[in-house]
Amino acid sequence: MELQITARHFDLIDPIKDFAEEKVKILHRYFNHITNAHLILTPVKQGYQAELTVSGKHCLLYTSPSPRDLSTSRMPSSA
Repeated sequence: MELQITARHFDLIDPIKDFAEEKVKILHRYFNHITNAHLILTPVKQGYQAELTVSGKHCLLYTSPSPRDLSTSRMPSSA
């Protein structure tokens, strides 16, 4: 699976990148026909907003959840 991560309005640091890659790769357990994934991270007041587009054999999935606090998602901080 090819993963592309875009950081809007901030510099992507390795701990955040590693965390995102680890979480997106979990999707392969549930659907093994994933070929591409594009994750867009945008900083908001209480953490980050993540948009994820996943494409695979005969499917295209898109999700954009509401913002979550970093402590809730256990994502490393960029500070």
